[in-house]
Amino acid sequence: MLPQDMDQVGRLWQECFCDPQSYADFYFRTMPGQNRILGLKEKERLISMIHLNPYVLSADGRRFDSTYIVGVATDAAYRHQGHMRRLLDRTFECLYGERQPMAYLMPADPKIYEPFGFRYIYQQFYIKMPAANTLGEYLRAAGDVGLRAYSASPADARQLAEWANDCLGSRMDVFTWRDERYYDNLLRETASDGGEVLMFYEGERLVGTAAYIAEETYEVREILAYPGYEPRLVEWLAGHLGDRAGMMLMPPWKADEAGVENGFRPMIMGRILYLESFLRLLRFDREADHLCLEVKDDLIQENNGSFRIVIRNGKAEKVTRLDHPEAGCLKVTVEMLMQAAFGQGSALQGIQPFEHIFINEIV
Repeated sequence: MLPQDMDQVGRLWQECFCDPQSYADFYFRTMPGQNRILGLKEKERLISMIHLNPYVLSADGRRFDSTYIVGVATDAAYRHQGHMRRLLDRTFECLYGERQPMAYLMPADPKIYEPFGFRYIYQQFYIKMPAANTLGEYLRAAGDVGLRAYSASPADARQLAEWANDCLGSRMDVFTWRDERYYDNLLRETASDGGEVLMFYEGERLVGTAAYIAEETYEVREILAYPGYEPRLVEWLAGHLGDRAGMMLMPPWKADEAGVENGFRPMIMGRILYLESFLRLLRFDREADHLCLEVKDDLIQENNGSFRIVIRNGKAEKVTRLDHPEAGCLKVTVEMLMQAAFGQGSALQGIQPFEHIFINEIV
């Protein structure tokens, strides 16, 4: 989209999503300078759009460019006419050309995106907190004198990124890689919704971080902590956020002793784009020296075909497209492959799924 189209982009966004004005202001001050927006017009009126927000993901220590699809919106008068399909087709064409392994999104309704090859790849762990005054003795550590919490500022962005990458890299197979821009954006995002980013210290050591928004209820969108510090941060935050009920989102830990509801909810769907790049990221049977896949993709025709993967120590050393499938080639769809890789569907022989995943971004 051109700069002169941004008023129309903002109009369509608010018509479809009805965000608080403070949040919309954050988004349109921050993201259009970083992302790409594809749109369709009729008689100079923007009728449909899709936002492609860039992120770097890390899979077993290998970083790669990816795209988080947000802001998929169509004017109410133009829905069910194929406009979203046209935009997604153009998105796939563009990102395939860049050899991006995958794209992902947070669906309002998964049935909308399943026909386009998206499948769930990440379930988010949550703790549903009642009003703090009902927690009784569980909150005895809310005044934890061993922890000191500071509200982060842009000057802390580099330290936050380095600490988070170290913390997540030691515990997660797949996660969103952070840099200074990532935390600059997160600081703006939480502030736009009545929240902040906190840094927790024990002595001189940074042991955890949290990012939350707070209105009538609160949502702690992320808690990161070194092992053993999770319950202390949860208790501190529950006390800090007062009598409101809320939700806390974080990597999984045993919260049964808290006496509060917790569990997993499907959150992120993913779609393979450039298949050969995706195959190079995967884990394979460490006892195998090769694997042959015959792949079917209904929408990205270039992904159709047979591929021979040479494996060394459970990683793809080489991926070769074959003229014809070899004997014993495993027939799969890109949807089956995506789910098997992220441990969300049926297992596929020879492919070892990622187990610990953390993709918690909102935009």
